[in-house]
Amino acid sequence: MKVIFITGIPFIKQHENDMYFKDISRNFHTEKWDCSYIYGRSDDVVSNLAEDRIIIKNLTELKEELLRVKSDSKEVFIITNILRANLKRIYLLIKEFDIPIFNIDKENLANMLTYKGLMNDKHDDDIKNKISSIIMNNYVFRYIYKRIISGNSKYDVVFSSYDYYPEDRRIFVKSHNVKYDEYKKAQKSKNIVGNEYILFIDAALPNHPMFLNSKRRPLDKKTYLDLLNSYFESLECIYGVEVVVSAHPKSNYKKNDFKGRKVYKYKTPELIQHCFFVISHYSTSLINAILLYKPIIFMTSEDLVTSATRKSVLMGIELARMLKANIVKLDDNPSINYNIDKTAYDDFISKYVINAERINENNSDIIVEYLKKYSLMEA
Repeated sequence: MKVIFITGIPFIKQHENDMYFKDISRNFHTEKWDCSYIYGRSDDVVSNLAEDRIIIKNLTELKEELLRVKSDSKEVFIITNILRANLKRIYLLIKEFDIPIFNIDKENLANMLTYKGLMNDKHDDDIKNKISSIIMNNYVFRYIYKRIISGNSKYDVVFSSYDYYPEDRRIFVKSHNVKYDEYKKAQKSKNIVGNEYILFIDAALPNHPMFLNSKRRPLDKKTYLDLLNSYFESLECIYGVEVVVSAHPKSNYKKNDFKGRKVYKYKTPELIQHCFFVISHYSTSLINAILLYKPIIFMTSEDLVTSATRKSVLMGIELARMLKANIVKLDDNPSINYNIDKTAYDDFISKYVINAERINENNSDIIVEYLKKYSLMEA
């Protein structure tokens, strides 16, 4: 049996982690297919590109590769992180070869938080945003809308800790959040900072390509960094420990943007494991902090919620409400206090983060076990 991993943007090492490439490769023959040319995303500026990826430039090449793997292997599975709305571009071609499509959910929590955030945002007068939030928060409206834009395309199987969008799949397999294995692995890590610290989990708000290419105006980088560094100084003064920055993989900061503070990339799980508490706008890595019951302070400002970064910040605000965590406005005498509501954390973890019945198993174990069973189930 062969498992093909497909991305619609340049295939990077983070995709290998998110789709458990190494763990699955120990059990099956695998390949990595980069379909970013098909989706017009080949020019995306990225670092840490995955090694040995096969670059597929058009649908003709995709068909040739599908024919090759079906000729070589009796059974072929596809695991992809391509969103359902975009899946239709390659869906019918894949189904010509009767290949099942699996999705390991990473984005659906963020999607849910986005649309809840838009629904609850009283400052937004954009009719399109209000309509989209109404549609996406109502199952019937959402089903009709997705059927229109996605056609018949859907995943055969979705692995997720919560069944966010039943209309997107045939089969739901309850697993853990995609960050669960990362969290468990980091428990054995060492403190790379060497002392106590407060951790800022960055979201690359001033320079992420997604925000720079937005129709909304870009965030004012200088004002943002000035507010951020001023807040860091207040925290350092009160708590007597340094603020350390975990920079987003797509960030592009200059040497002194954080006033000489320590900046790390690709070390977020380890940094969360050993920090005093966390400050952030929003990040999928906050799941690790929640699992560790780390206090989280969520930061916003007028500029953040009215510029291109708006949706990302609204996600953080909505998550803060669910966790009953502190929300501070950087431009309005921000509080330096933190709190943690254990009951709120417990409720969030049990509903959105773990499969309580398989708490001692890695997410990769659940996925590999199911892949082995799937062919027998379909036979």
